[in-house]
Amino acid sequence: SGGSIFFDSDPTQKPGTTCIIILPLTPCKAEMDTFRNDEVAKQINDEITFLIIDDVAVNRSMLSQRIKKAIAPNATIWEAENGEEGLERCQMENFDVIIVDQYYGEAGGAMVGTDVVIA
Repeated sequence: SGGSIFFDSDPTQKPGTTCIIILPLTPCKAEMDTFRNDEVAKQINDEITFLIIDDVAVNRSMLSQRIKKAIAPNATIWEAENGEEGLERCQMENFDVIIVDQYYGEAGGAMVGTDVVIA
């Protein structure tokens, strides 16, 4: 059935109140993996170029490291701090993948994406 809640308070013993919550929990089955080992995604070994546009340097760095480590170890990764810088990079290089932070100061990711397509 349901659980219980008890409160214990005795200012002569110690200040404050102790709250005891008892919940009737039933054991669950062991968590299953979301995929089998033979279904693990394969890394991309081709030389692929990424552009990461994000105003937070730590985000760019972490994403670059994850791409190199887990997705595409042979990737060339360019970074841009804002949409304007990203568009300038797009004029210098053709990227296979462009990752844009949707929520940053000036023009958000959707606007940069539109500008890249138009350019």
